[in-house]
Amino acid sequence: MEKVFSKDSFWLLFWGFVASALAWAFWYYAGEHGFQIMTIAVWISLIFDNRRMRAKLKDYEKKN
Repeated sequence: MEKVFSKDSFWLLFWGFVASALAWAFWYYAGEHGFQIMTIAVWISLIFDNRRMRAKLKDYEKKN
């Protein structure tokens, strides 16, 4: 049981470090444009999700 815990702890620390390094790199290189980049990314994902949901709704309406 102890080996599993230490293995899980390692991966938790590893991925925490990776996430923090990526976040730092994003804000370091994006600078003051980081908020606009994130806003655009969210808008694009919402548009694609809306299209997907509309297609599912049309399929659901055709079946019923």
